[in-house]
Amino acid sequence: MSASRRVALFACLLALSLALYLVERWLPPPPVPGAHLGLANGVMLLVLWQWGTRAAAGFGACRVLAAALASGRLGGPGFWMSMAGAAASLAVMGLARPWARRGPGRLVLLSMLGGVAHNLGQLTAFRVLVHAGGVGWLMTALVPLGALAGLLVGLGARRLLSVFERVVGAHSRRVAPAREGSAPGRGGWAGPESLGLAAAAMLLLVMAASAGGDRLATAAWGGGPAQGRPAVLVEAAGRPPLVWPLDVDRMERLQAGGVTMVLEVRDGRVRVQRSDCPERWCVRTGWIDRPGQSIVCVPARVVVTVVGDASASPETWSPGDADAVSR
Repeated sequence: MSASRRVALFACLLALSLALYLVERWLPPPPVPGAHLGLANGVMLLVLWQWGTRAAAGFGACRVLAAALASGRLGGPGFWMSMAGAAASLAVMGLARPWARRGPGRLVLLSMLGGVAHNLGQLTAFRVLVHAGGVGWLMTALVPLGALAGLLVGLGARRLLSVFERVVGAHSRRVAPAREGSAPGRGGWAGPESLGLAAAAMLLLVMAASAGGDRLATAAWGGGPAQGRPAVLVEAAGRPPLVWPLDVDRMERLQAGGVTMVLEVRDGRVRVQRSDCPERWCVRTGWIDRPGQSIVCVPARVVVTVVGDASASPETWSPGDADAVSR
């Protein structure tokens, strides 16, 4: 394929990817912060499969940048989380690609690995941006949802693979994939290709630990009964943390990251009652009341976590550093 034809094809694929991204934004937001189907990722998956990691890296960077410009998120926390998710997904899929190319049927597994890595990369980026550790609970939802989204996207990409190869000119590929149904050869799960798959799996484990895997058990079921007086920990990027007793009803207005939200503590529970952030994932989370459970607002870079620490004395609690709405 000539260079000019490849540039034109990349532009068409980028436009298709951006259109899929905008269509997905029109859909109702999911109940889990950070969860999405990732239709646009299917295009990058085909680019990676066809031309390799270097081409997919350039394509992915252009796609994230174009999506940020279209949505007005350029430079915001959502932009950097998208960049981190795309980079993590590409790193894992790039390592596993030699193994996956032994048969087109493995394209779906490659997509599932990328879906999980994408969500873990975003969680890691959020922890870095907010300097908060209370987002580990999201792993219990985002890891299986990432695998499910990768499965659906991979199945769609698998059905379109033959058409895609005809359009781009399969004869121009330097490496031809094995035909489905053909023998994988001696050592189908051994050899250099499988070393890449093992490296991808190790990278996923490292990302899981950095994204909050150390708090996975607490994230799934919350902690046990609070030892001592339970409290609410509010962490906002660039501001000192706030700690309020959970057994004292209150409402507080908090402004962070250009977002105004109202936190309500009532009957030993806490929630974000209202917020002017775009998708209001924090409001949709609802009430939390067990130690380890959290509410996350990505645009505001705020994490609200229930904590129970017997060593915390009432004197250490903030009397109301946020703007009080009512008591």
